[in-house]
Formats: sequence, structure tokens, C-alpha cells
Amino acid sequence: MNAADALQAGAFVLIVALLVKPVGAYLERVFERRHTFFDPLLLPAERLIHRLVGTNPKSEMDWVDLIRSVLWVAAFSTRTAHTHSRIRRR
Repeated sequence: MNAADALQAGAFVLIVALLVKPVGAYLERVFERRHTFFDPLLLPAERLIHRLVGTNPKSEMDWVDLIRSVLWVAAFSTRTAHTHSRIRRR
């Protein structure tokens, strides 16, 4: 490891250490359903995603809903990776 690598690793550790407290506080507010700074921007997008996928954000997910969501994410990710791969080959 040379000096540039050590400096980069040190900077990464410092940035992560500085972000732990504010990101943790933000995630606490999100999981407790309290208002956050990003709500006006992200809540409309979240509602749209819920409508597109067909889930109800107020209800608990049973195992069938969970599997359906995982399969949707897997299908979307696979399709995106495939499309990206096809575009890069040209």
C-alpha cells in the first residue's frame, strides 16, 4: 500500500465516521414514521411506487407479498443489467 492508498483509506474511514450519527438519526426518523427533511421530495415518489407495484403501505406484508416484491426487484435488476450489457457491447 502506497501513501495515496493509505490517504484514500483514511479519508474513507473519516467520512464514514462523520456520517454515522446524522445518517443514523435520519434512519431512526424514517423507521418511526416521523417527518424528515426529504419527505416533500420522496413521499410522492414512494406513493407512485406503491401504486405501480400494488402494495398498501399501511398494512403489513405477508409472505406472499414479500416474495412478490423480491421477484419484482430481481426481475427489474436482471433486466436493467441485461440492457446495460447489451448497450455496452455495441
